Amino acid sequence: MRYKTGDIVLTNDGKGERKILGVCDLVIFVSSINDFEMSGGSFTEAELGRHHTLKKKKWQPELGEVYWFVSHFGDTAAQTFVNDRFDKYRISIGNCFETQDEAMEELTKIKEAANNK
Repeated sequence: MRYKTGDIVLTNDGKGERKILGVCDLVIFVSSINDFEMSGGSFTEAELGRHHTLKKKKWQPELGEVYWFVSHFGDTAAQTFVNDRFDKYRISIGNCFETQDEAMEELTKIKEAANNK
């Protein structure tokens, strides 16, 4: 099963989000739309997949894990996550990536945006 408790799904009709409250065998229990505390019913995995899209979670490193970021020198760099103010800042602005390729993609977007001005 691709869904797990705590996942967030987006409604395909654009009305909002639901939280997966629990997963039991073939049934997935979800919250009401945009009210994660109230039960909103249950779906099979196929039903949920037809009407909702799993919201991708932003990756965040664990203590001691290496992450990549776009540096102020216009390249990418790796750093060991120690949860200091620099790490927290990079996470807060979305400049924290699991791989160098992901950081390079972001750098390419930044350069393209700068060239289009």
